[in-house]
Amino acid sequence: MAFDRHLVEKVIRRKLELKDQFIELLDTPDSYSGKAGKPPRVKSTEDGLEFEAAIPALHKTSHQNGGVDEINITDLSGELADLQKPNLTQGLDANKPAAGIPGRLYFATDTKILYRDSGTAWEEILKRIPAHTELTDKEVGGVIDHADGSIITAKLGASAIVPAKIKTRAAVGLGDADATLTAAQMVDSSIFTITPTVARVLTTDTAANIVAALPGYVVGTWFDFTIIVNAAFNVTLSAGVDITIVGNAIVNNASGTFRGRVDSATTITIYRIT
Repeated sequence: MAFDRHLVEKVIRRKLELKDQFIELLDTPDSYSGKAGKPPRVKSTEDGLEFEAAIPALHKTSHQNGGVDEINITDLSGELADLQKPNLTQGLDANKPAAGIPGRLYFATDTKILYRDSGTAWEEILKRIPAHTELTDKEVGGVIDHADGSIITAKLGASAIVPAKIKTRAAVGLGDADATLTAAQMVDSSIFTITPTVARVLTTDTAANIVAALPGYVVGTWFDFTIIVNAAFNVTLSAGVDITIVGNAIVNNASGTFRGRVDSATTITIYRIT
């Protein structure tokens, strides 16, 4: 084959022009085409270089709390793959930080209130319910043992939480004389017997005293009492202070049942019902 001196000179001249080009090295890629933005790296066969995208180094700590590239998930969409720990702090109620981080929680150790930051204010989401030991005897009628919360059954008979009409009662035997029926007798005993030899008058206690004998009363609270007369003489029920009697107030050789109704803290109306 004839030697073409001009062709050889042309090839040599081209090689000399490209001698400083990276791709003209024997262990490098032949072209830059399609490799924009890709750095050179050693091949997996470790016998040359190639252009490929860089693999970033491990850097998760930079995205974690306090990292140089910390990620705030507040404005991210989607759902977290793993269960996250709540953003919860605690301290005195008065020491809550200023609101401004939506979703974080704060537990007040003194008031026992759990708050949630709405972004503009702290909202109560859980509050401790007072224990029953904080109730007073007046509130529970004195029948709850504050030590262990049990019921004191011995107090049920006279407790205000038991309606007057089912209390344990004992009849009151009256002598052959005029008498005043006490508030305790009218409310707790409620049965009176008398054997008169002449006409007699039985006067009720005052309205204020009767109301005081009805712990926990409300307007409309009522109580019954019965007068049994064992002789043919008139026994008249007379109204005490602030008491009004409606109906026949005389009982003669029979029994008469009356119902008292609390109209207010200082007035009572007594009705003859049988």
